[in-house]
Amino acid sequence: MRNANVIQRWIGYGAVGILAAMASATSATDFAPIDVTMDIAELSVSHEETVLRNQAVMALANGEEGAVRCSATFRNGPEKPVERKVVLQPGDEKVVSAPIRRTVTRLQIEVSCRKVK
Repeated sequence: MRNANVIQRWIGYGAVGILAAMASATSATDFAPIDVTMDIAELSVSHEETVLRNQAVMALANGEEGAVRCSATFRNGPEKPVERKVVLQPGDEKVVSAPIRRTVTRLQIEVSCRKVK
């Protein structure tokens, strides 16, 4: 129940708060190396990522004055890659995630973002 209270308290802080809450609900053995490749064409898009038990989670934040369309592809060894797409309005933060069905030894996340025309 303690972890649920921590998560509820952090939810009010947006996507970054959700990541912080999830990180506090895990143990050190739940983490694996995460390699992130960003193709953001000089856009102001920030990210945070973590592994939470059976989920790879990434928060994306748009620092641009216009909308940005991003796709994130999660790769974990032999599992089929999982792609998530999201449109971020100016100042938005959103969380994308992918299930992990096997033990994670290394997680790769490829992110591509472009301005919405």
